Amino acid sequence: GVGSYTVTLVQPLDHAPGNGSNGENSLSLTFGYTATDSDGDTVTGSFVVDVVDDVAKIGSPFAGGVVEEEQLEVAGLGNEDTSGTGDADSFGGFLGLQFRDRTTHETGGTLAISWGSDNKNDGDGQPGDRSVQFGPDALTILSGLNLTSDGDTLKYTTVTTASGQQILLAYTGSLVPTVLPSSADAAITANVVFSVALSDSSAGSYAFKLYDTLDHQGSVQGEDSQVLTFQFTATDSDGDVTAPSTFSVSVIDDKPFAVGTIGDRYVEEEELSGGNEDAQPVGSELAGAIANGGPVTDKAGASLNISWGGDDGNKTVNGGFSGTQVAGDRSVVFATGNGSEQTLSAEQVAQFLTVSGGAGPVAIGLLTSEGQSLVFTLSADGDVLTAHAGSGTGAVVFTVSLSDSGNGSYDFDLNGVLDHPVKASGASNEDVLSFNFTFTARDGDGDVATNNFTVKVIDDAPVRGEEVRGTAEDEAVNNGNNEGADGLTAVASGDLNIKWGADDADTVADLGGKGDRSIAFTNATVSVADAYNGASLTSLGVPVLTTVLANGTLVGYTGSTIPTTINGSNVVFHATLSD
Repeated sequence: GVGSYTVTLVQPLDHAPGNGSNGENSLSLTFGYTATDSDGDTVTGSFVVDVVDDVAKIGSPFAGGVVEEEQLEVAGLGNEDTSGTGDADSFGGFLGLQFRDRTTHETGGTLAISWGSDNKNDGDGQPGDRSVQFGPDALTILSGLNLTSDGDTLKYTTVTTASGQQILLAYTGSLVPTVLPSSADAAITANVVFSVALSDSSAGSYAFKLYDTLDHQGSVQGEDSQVLTFQFTATDSDGDVTAPSTFSVSVIDDKPFAVGTIGDRYVEEEELSGGNEDAQPVGSELAGAIANGGPVTDKAGASLNISWGGDDGNKTVNGGFSGTQVAGDRSVVFATGNGSEQTLSAEQVAQFLTVSGGAGPVAIGLLTSEGQSLVFTLSADGDVLTAHAGSGTGAVVFTVSLSDSGNGSYDFDLNGVLDHPVKASGASNEDVLSFNFTFTARDGDGDVATNNFTVKVIDDAPVRGEEVRGTAEDEAVNNGNNEGADGLTAVASGDLNIKWGADDADTVADLGGKGDRSIAFTNATVSVADAYNGASLTSLGVPVLTTVLANGTLVGYTGSTIPTTINGSNVVFHATLSD
């Protein structure tokens, strides 16, 4: 033969570092040899063996990583449920009452790295120490999402542990974290929103933890997901670096709830100036005192029972909502504000307010105060509703203010009277107008919940006073013997001492109707005592009859002709009333 060689590779050799497909570079081994023929003559030479490197490869990293904001470990009091794409939570067990919390604040999975032959992992650095790290564009990709948490811009940095493990931290504020927080509380203190740790064990893996909420962007309502994509590369034990690959984690949004029935509250008109304070009607007054937790006045309020969930940021307390969601600012409103106070049409008000009384539903456009139609204005940010009498600048009848502090609340302040549709006699029959308001709560990234509350307005009623007894004398008429000294005349007058109560408007004298108090004779009957014929009234021996004229004057007359004015020849007396 011509001579030959055989080189067998038993363990990998550490090649010069390479990147991606170029990592499969070669190193050369040159072997010298001496050939000796059969009579002792020699020749020297050499041969070269090229050893081609191996490189790591990345398959399909775990794509099912899902976390949710509603976990207790995440900042804010989350509303735990089973909704949201990818949420594996469920109810099961006995009667389906056992909650199975399978989607939490943390997730992780394989990076699907096949390290190849250069798989040493001694932790002492290169050569001999494989690793996994975030890719060159990892932070740029995340920054491009323009994410915020409670309205604060997310920033990103990486830290490396003592064992060489790389961790990506998302944070807010100006202080850059330098270590992985030791607990959820420590993360919140350091303004860390989430962490992603990489590991080069086995096929490589990642571990994601959520500490604070993300402001989910766009107009999607409910528990939508924000997808976070992380770029990474793998480096084998002789320094060959793979092309970048990615894995993704979905963060399920939390949403608010306006839970349960908000108990009715009561106000009453008799607490207003001039009102006739009483404890009537007993049923309404008692119900009101129980509901209000104390006496019924002209003011009422209660919690709105809003559970804001994890996205409970409140950058501007009671800032309302004017059409554009401010990240990290929750709100509660009647309707969307437009940046300045606006006068609403009845149709607009009816979108969030219904009214009913003793006779059934009352149209918004038919509500009045002392005869003047109610005109509603909404504050610039949508959280204060004011009812005015007559015009948008008229006297304030009531104001309802919403607050997003705590669990949300409302305050109702009655400033003027309402014209109740049911007319009744006496304080025991004071009717109630019920105002049912619908409110809209938005959490810090714009998810919506609605509920309603009712305020019941108890009417006031006039109270009879002690009427003044009057005296007139016969001798002042029909050529009578009028002494004069007694000061009596043919005319008797006096005060009725009516306590009108809060509904005391007298806009159109003596005509009655909404906005005008009035007095009228109940009927034409006049009770008689101590007359010549006992209870039968006569004049000069002729029976006296009574009637009420068209203008409300009560007239006593004789004969069969019913008078139409007080000037009739058969008129015996006439009486008028004034309010």
